[in-house]
Amino acid sequence: MKKYITILLFLLSPLSVVYGQTNLKAMEQALAEVLHKYSVQADTVANRLSEKFSKRPDYQVAIARSYYRNQNRSKANVFLGKALKLNSHFAPAFLLQGDMAAFDRDTMKALTCYQQAIEADGKNIEAYQRYVETAAHSHPKEAIAMLEKMGKALPGVNTELSQAFILFSNSQFHQAAEQYARVDSAKMDEDNLWRYAFALYFDNRYEESSRVALQGLKKYPSQPRLHRVLLYDGVQLKKYQEAYDHGCQFRALQQKADGLKLNVLDYVYQVSASNGIRNYDESMRTFAEFLNNDSTWDSEDRKTMNKQLTATLDGMKAGGEYDLAAKEYRLFLTLRSHTQPYDWYLLTQIYLTKLQDAIDLHQGEKEAYADLDKAYNEFDAKYGYWDQIDILYYYHAAYCTQVLDPEAKAGTAVPLYQKLIDYIQKRKDHQDRWKNMLRDAWSYMAFYSYHQNRIKDTVYYARKVLTVDPNNVNARKMISLR
Repeated sequence: MKKYITILLFLLSPLSVVYGQTNLKAMEQALAEVLHKYSVQADTVANRLSEKFSKRPDYQVAIARSYYRNQNRSKANVFLGKALKLNSHFAPAFLLQGDMAAFDRDTMKALTCYQQAIEADGKNIEAYQRYVETAAHSHPKEAIAMLEKMGKALPGVNTELSQAFILFSNSQFHQAAEQYARVDSAKMDEDNLWRYAFALYFDNRYEESSRVALQGLKKYPSQPRLHRVLLYDGVQLKKYQEAYDHGCQFRALQQKADGLKLNVLDYVYQVSASNGIRNYDESMRTFAEFLNNDSTWDSEDRKTMNKQLTATLDGMKAGGEYDLAAKEYRLFLTLRSHTQPYDWYLLTQIYLTKLQDAIDLHQGEKEAYADLDKAYNEFDAKYGYWDQIDILYYYHAAYCTQVLDPEAKAGTAVPLYQKLIDYIQKRKDHQDRWKNMLRDAWSYMAFYSYHQNRIKDTVYYARKVLTVDPNNVNARKMISLR
């Protein structure tokens, strides 16, 4: 700050004029910094500078831009007015007006101002460039026409990068990549390098894209978008460790970059890279981070990430890694800012799939059931109030019967079925699925009573079965045992 104050004091001294040592860029930067820190005092300095250089429109514009950089439009316009009063065809004044309109996303006004700057100074390269950049996406034909005009007015200026920018802005990535290829990449700035790399990525030329991005990082190691494209390329090329490393660097740099927001693809590729190196904990952290900020994303974005989460867990289950899938999904749930009982119910479904596969393979059924039994009991202890808890009770009892007591001789599932019966009978509403649930529960009770030679209980439960399934053959046979 002392440096900037010194510059301003020097500019206000007689020596600055006597020796012609004034510097517009230095003054603009110094005044902008001092305005940010000491706005009231800086107003006085600005007015004194304006008076001292009262016949210099370039100084008036520099002062105006200092105010604009501090988001003070009204005072910026005051000094712009002074500049245009001194010279009604002063291109830098129109240029700043265009920048202000572009910041407000008033594209038409910005283009008009840039056009005025070009008409005022046909050699002003900044005015051409600003016009092309502003028109590139919404008015590509006008942008190209202005490039042709620029080429005639400034024959020594290379317009190929600007043409590539227009093509890139309009998603013509193959053409953009070809246009960039005509330019020596060593002469490209960081923005054109990451656009070139991304044009190749979108054209499915991942190896070439990686080469351009790596070349760019040698010159601009802190450019986050170059790390972003290397994350994308790495996943596509199945170089997961490299992709993961660049993803970490991208996230670190992105947090410090003004205006660079994360998109869904960033999360998708970050998860893919983490999965590729089996760092599933990181994948779950990424999913949780995304979904914890779900208000930022639209429904399609959330659907994409939920599908990715499901695919990640399904991949583990497909490889027989059910315990790993359950561990990682549990981690995901603990990282969520809020969860619903159904989210935790899905955890039990992982163990259910494990059991179903064990039954199909006729291998490890009892061990798999033990895991499911534990998961069901944990869920019931925490979420017994869930409005669909009857489904859990039913499947718990059904799989207990199938694995541990298929002939209903041991009565292992009696407590579970009784819990289901008690729950349903306490409810005052009626749901169709409960008929089948009660039929199976009472049927089990009837068979168990029969094996225990408790005929009276057998008949009792058989009659209960008929209340929900009047044509049940087994129940009618049991009643005849009287």
